[in-house]
Amino acid sequence: QFQERFTPDIVYSVNDLGMALNLPIPRKGQSLDLDLLKYQIHVRLAIQPGSRVPTFKKYIVFNARKQFFTFQEGICNTDLLYHVSKGIEHGTIESLRNCFEMLSPSGESLRSAGDHFRSNYRAHFTPEFYPRRFVLKDPLYEQRLETLDILLLHALENYKKSNVSYIEFSVGVN
Repeated sequence: QFQERFTPDIVYSVNDLGMALNLPIPRKGQSLDLDLLKYQIHVRLAIQPGSRVPTFKKYIVFNARKQFFTFQEGICNTDLLYHVSKGIEHGTIESLRNCFEMLSPSGESLRSAGDHFRSNYRAHFTPEFYPRRFVLKDPLYEQRLETLDILLLHALENYKKSNVSYIEFSVGVN
């Protein structure tokens, strides 16, 4: 049972994918129709019925941040990339890319991040700002701690290339 369900791959939960794709997610206290949410995700990702690659499964995932195993229903990164590469509804790939890098709503590189924020958030951060922008990054950090090492080394290399001689990082510990 363990070996059949365990994956070392990153697993994105149904709820996280729904939030990243800007699908209606019930607020606390409201019931979640998981089957409807999965269907909406299939439609947005243009996943064909009967696809040979599985979509949502119940996985055993190791949460490296909290140091325990947990059950999680979702789609693993490898399968998500497969489905995305097979064709996608206009706008969805941009939504997914925006979960990992700051882009314009059309998915193009930004000339000015300020313009994007002013046009999309009107100079204020709504409660949806953090969840929608970073919801797919959290599983990376939780399930693969080495991701943070890679990001830190990348940032340090960029500072070095820019001849920055002093930096400070703020680190929070749970």
